[in-house]
Amino acid sequence: MICKNCGQMVLPKDGHIIEDEFYCDDCTVKCIECGEYILKDEAIEINNGDYICEFCKEDNYYSCDHCGEIFHRDDLTWIEDKQMYVCGDCLEDNYHKCECCNKYYSANNCYETYDNNWVCNDCYDNSYRTCEDCGLAVHDNDYYYNEDEGCSYCPNCEGNHQSSIYGYHDYECFHKKQVYGETGTKEFFGLEIEVSGDSDYADEFLDIVSDVVLMHDSSIDGGGFEIVTEPMTRGYIAEKFLPNIEKGMKFLNDVGFRGHNRGGIHIHVSQEVFSKNMLCVLRNVLYSGLEINMEVWRAITQRHQSEIDSWCRYKDARSITEILSDEKDYPKIANDGRYTALNYDSRTGTYEFRIFNSNTRIERIKKNIQTVYSLVDYAKYKEETYHSANTGDYIEFVKKNSIFYPDLHKFMYEMAIVQRFEEELEAA
Repeated sequence: MICKNCGQMVLPKDGHIIEDEFYCDDCTVKCIECGEYILKDEAIEINNGDYICEFCKEDNYYSCDHCGEIFHRDDLTWIEDKQMYVCGDCLEDNYHKCECCNKYYSANNCYETYDNNWVCNDCYDNSYRTCEDCGLAVHDNDYYYNEDEGCSYCPNCEGNHQSSIYGYHDYECFHKKQVYGETGTKEFFGLEIEVSGDSDYADEFLDIVSDVVLMHDSSIDGGGFEIVTEPMTRGYIAEKFLPNIEKGMKFLNDVGFRGHNRGGIHIHVSQEVFSKNMLCVLRNVLYSGLEINMEVWRAITQRHQSEIDSWCRYKDARSITEILSDEKDYPKIANDGRYTALNYDSRTGTYEFRIFNSNTRIERIKKNIQTVYSLVDYAKYKEETYHSANTGDYIEFVKKNSIFYPDLHKFMYEMAIVQRFEEELEAA
């Protein structure tokens, strides 16, 4: 038979009938979509060398707007910022998928991220920032902000700029510290010591004192940091912590650090230590409202009245009945917010003694620790007779048990606290 297109004579098996006319194999191709034979000159060649008819192209095929080749619609990707389709090869070389919205954009409308991904301009503006070190984008949930430098860094670069001083309450990986023989105890103490000075000495201080972290605190003006300890037992404090903090405080004093009147030394005690009866004892001792008792606590804690009014108020105490009938296992003692002499801190699960003024002298730090020890011990001692607990009785308790609180006992006599209290009682 003779091919109508090229005039070549071939056997019937070497050609095809198209619209009642014969065409040879060389002049025809098969559409891979519908399976019909069509003239090669009228067929559309697609990217892999196959052919499709015009009718099938309209339904299922598009040209790559970048290279112009024709692809099945499933093999093309929509480019959001260009409003066009591109093939896989062109996509890989010239476009990127935004890790945030999962849409594709041209390379000049994307930011590369620190973790080898890309983010589009809109998503960057809403949720990302640039690492000051490497210049790559980092999500707002992943960056590290160095407060000392005022700069943001990605996780890959933060190690080069990690501050020794954490943001306020940014550190939470505390571990309980105890010495041999104290396994099973529920009594742990933690200190927060706010000091003023040049923050550049933070690393040297940490080389001296272990088991502490440093944090920024807005109450410290003009530089400095808050020294925060791990939860520690009495044994650990005596054997490990106090020898190190004594060396650390000597270093801070030598480089000009001081305590400051706006801040303080806060001492936390694990909540499991306290029964409601013990809390009633502490309520009677710390919140009596009597000026003779306030004079004692101002002297012991070295706080001025203005500081007490701002940071550790001794007022608005709940009644004994309210404390004992509270449905919570660990009720608050006062209704005066967190700035009360003894605050229940639900975040840490501790009772926080906020009563002490900041100080860098080791003998004053020891005195403050022993004050809390003695208050806890006195509360336990008076647990069954909490109604009779008072500041005067507490002073007698310290005097009788001075061997356990030597720095507190010495301070109370050096500052004439005991003498003045006894004289005022006699005068009254």
